[in-house]
Amino acid sequence: MYYLQLTGVVIYHSDRRSELHKYIFHNPHWILSVFGHVFNHNFHDNCTKFDSDNRKAFAGYSNNTRKIWHRYLKENGLMKDELLKCLVYKFNLDESMFEAVMLLLQKFDICYVVLIEKDTFLPAGRYYRFPFLLPKDQLGIVETEWPEKCPRGFKEFQLVQQFVHPMLPCGLFEKISVRINGFLDHRFDWRTGILGFCNNSQGKILITCIKDENDRQLNIKFATRVEEGNQVDARSNLMTLYLCSQECCRHYPGVASWWHHVCAHCLKMSVQNPHTFEIQHIFLSQEPPLTVRCINSIGMLAIEEVAPVRKSDVCSVPNSQIKKNLEARRCDLVKDIDISSGLLNELRSLSVITCEVEEELKAGGASESKQKERLLDRLLKRPLNDMAKFCQALEKTNQMHIVTILESGHQYNEEDEDIGVSPSKRPKMQ
Repeated sequence: MYYLQLTGVVIYHSDRRSELHKYIFHNPHWILSVFGHVFNHNFHDNCTKFDSDNRKAFAGYSNNTRKIWHRYLKENGLMKDELLKCLVYKFNLDESMFEAVMLLLQKFDICYVVLIEKDTFLPAGRYYRFPFLLPKDQLGIVETEWPEKCPRGFKEFQLVQQFVHPMLPCGLFEKISVRINGFLDHRFDWRTGILGFCNNSQGKILITCIKDENDRQLNIKFATRVEEGNQVDARSNLMTLYLCSQECCRHYPGVASWWHHVCAHCLKMSVQNPHTFEIQHIFLSQEPPLTVRCINSIGMLAIEEVAPVRKSDVCSVPNSQIKKNLEARRCDLVKDIDISSGLLNELRSLSVITCEVEEELKAGGASESKQKERLLDRLLKRPLNDMAKFCQALEKTNQMHIVTILESGHQYNEEDEDIGVSPSKRPKMQ
């Protein structure tokens, strides 16, 4: 069966999570003919005109009903299942076969199911939304639900997928639109954008195509807004969008792209050209790159709002360099690190150490200095990724001056003088 599927003799999907595994389509050309009646360049005409193909199919429906169906399609990209059955009337599909064809359309990321309740502006029933047929104009509700400036009490984070060829692959955005549907409670769509409300009240997402002056689609922007302090939700939202896009890009093997994340501080201050950072290995560390600061944000935010910007924040320091600095400045670190501020608890929450390891550090009634020596010795034996986690734990316990030593290899002095903040007065990182 795999060989027949590979050579195009049959269409078969073995994934048992889908009802499609019950069907084997032994005539792909017939399937293409059915798809051609459902989805073609005369789509709108087929819904409104009586011709030789659909005169019998629409015989049971009034002219007014067909006009209403056409309005749903034109304004919302929605097709009622009754309309779809009329379009494929000539193929004499029974209910089971019709369901199989619609499952196949969804499998190919052409449409997705929308269940309309009775209390909405549309008649109740099952609809299918075709992203390719959505109106081009952005919906008015987007300006209300997603104002240009992020509302007070919320934070916005963005990822941008940029393609090597200065053009968005045809059909990619529509694929993402279909794949992302299960992640959203409800959504508003137009041809080049999606505004969605995430499941379990995890904030909002906005996916839009970035165009040039010639109206060519170039890149895709993925944005999320969550309440301040909910970085876990922001990380979850961006990770879902990233994985969805990467899965869709597998269908375009010859198309290369790379990712950038946008400076959250620039977004907060509505900078016209926000600073961006290229992502090499997205989210491999415990902490997502959501709080990266850039030179543009110096002097734009109050010192109470965010930590002061340092040069080492602009370009990340390799973990290998941090480990070298840790080994070279071990004696100074033993004196300066404060483990009484909850450092061990933070390291345990980041899976750098375990409860058993913490007990070993304190074994024999060891002094605080001895505990720090044991901790640093153990960190030097840990994987490189744990260096970033160690810095993160230091930031959370308000020990940024130690992070500076680890990143730069020298004491925290010159850069602090530039911004007028001493290590002891540094605000705690959020």
